[in-house]
Amino acid sequence: MRKILILFPLLLSGSVFAEAEWLVIGNDTKIECRAEGLTKVKPGDDTVSFINLAEGKDRPSDFPSISMTNSIFGPPTNVAVTPDQKLAIVANSMNWVEDGGVWNAEPAKTLYVIDLEGGKPGAVSAVKTKAQPSGMSISRDGKNLLVANRADRSVSLFRIEDKSARLLDTVSVDGEAAAVSIHPDGKSALVAKFGEHFVGQIGVEGDKLNYDQAKDIPVGLSPYNVKIHPGGEFAIVCNTGNRGLPDGHRDTLSLIDLGAEGAHVYDTIPVGDGPEGLAISADGKYVAVPLLNGSTDMFKDKWFHHPNGEVVLYQADGKELKEVSRVETGAFPEGIAFSADASHLYVANLDSEDLSVYAIDDGKLRQLGEPISLPGKPGSMGSAH
Repeated sequence: MRKILILFPLLLSGSVFAEAEWLVIGNDTKIECRAEGLTKVKPGDDTVSFINLAEGKDRPSDFPSISMTNSIFGPPTNVAVTPDQKLAIVANSMNWVEDGGVWNAEPAKTLYVIDLEGGKPGAVSAVKTKAQPSGMSISRDGKNLLVANRADRSVSLFRIEDKSARLLDTVSVDGEAAAVSIHPDGKSALVAKFGEHFVGQIGVEGDKLNYDQAKDIPVGLSPYNVKIHPGGEFAIVCNTGNRGLPDGHRDTLSLIDLGAEGAHVYDTIPVGDGPEGLAISADGKYVAVPLLNGSTDMFKDKWFHHPNGEVVLYQADGKELKEVSRVETGAFPEGIAFSADASHLYVANLDSEDLSVYAIDDGKLRQLGEPISLPGKPGSMGSAH
């Protein structure tokens, strides 16, 4: 059990939490984006922030953060919230190890389960998984959790119960499992195999997983994120290119038809440079993708450097995506999430260490005020939607 440190007190003002809508953000302090590249530094105080959107969507404030180790290696998909809003799960993908005064990262094997009942983060339990847990996905009924273990090249199935998670099965997927998405029917899932440029198909049968490499679907270069549309008929894959680093070239989204006899890519959409994050609104109407856009000092001397990232909003029409809005956001955006009613979009900007808030007006993004400061680099963000 970890001690919880509240950095920003939650002002209850006598209110009763009849409902909650949680946005959970992982803030890393162990990395600096310098001109010479991503630099590992002495661990500070990593935190996870909790924003209850039920208390206000336009300008979240006075939200609590708890001291908890997490990593930008693995996000933006290593945070999840159960559909009933009672638990948050955060995967710590990497441990920090000192050797002769030099800090290095090595794969971790820990999930943290945080109790959210009562309107604020409570007790925390630690659950062991396989090496480098990265992407996570929770079934629509809230019973099953899938975890993509990148270094272990596997996917694990957990049963969520008694405010914790119990490991049921793990299956090898013969590749760098970066992200995973459970189908709405709970009987199958997709896993992004980053280094292999494929998306694998996983069967979920009771307490067991099955995987057949022959059913892998070829997508674009370095797929880092995958999500199945709420309707279950198609999925979206973010192909980051160049091993996940921005390089000025326009990367793509792969659209996978899941309704056909054989799942296959039916469209490829050019989106921009560095699409790591991905969000689909709960009603399935909108899809949002943040673009890294070379927006960090690591690339300040490169021709493709920009001071800010971008966010692209698509409207879903059947299985087609139509771009309806494209705006600037903060530096190096990764985490992204919609409000439950799809009226707002939230973008976590890693290098500028803040949260941008947008209203969605007739399919157009409109920024609401200045970005909100966060206590670290927000490498990940998740919600129940």
